Amino acid sequence: SKLAEEGVEFIHGEEVTSTFASGSNPRAAVLQMASGKKVEAEAIVLAAGVGTGRLLSKLSPTGAPPVPLYGMRGHSCTVDVTHMVQQQQQQQHRQQQPRHPEKLV
Repeated sequence: SKLAEEGVEFIHGEEVTSTFASGSNPRAAVLQMASGKKVEAEAIVLAAGVGTGRLLSKLSPTGAPPVPLYGMRGHSCTVDVTHMVQQQQQQQHRQQQPRHPEKLV
């Protein structure tokens, strides 16, 4: 997948039992897995539905401020629109090209 090509690691079938600050990277957290594996991450996607808030409070380090959580209703979809941006840029470039007046004789 494109995300994997960009260096994103997907971890399936693992349970996170705790989190703590990384000693080597101030922007990262370390996830402790039930299997004993430790994973350092600068970004984490937590998609646990209605249990997300409870899970966040369980995994947050002691004394950490609450993580803002926004509930949404409905479905979402992510669509790659880079081709539309490229088309728009090409159209703007064509509009900026000087037009040559017709030569009158």
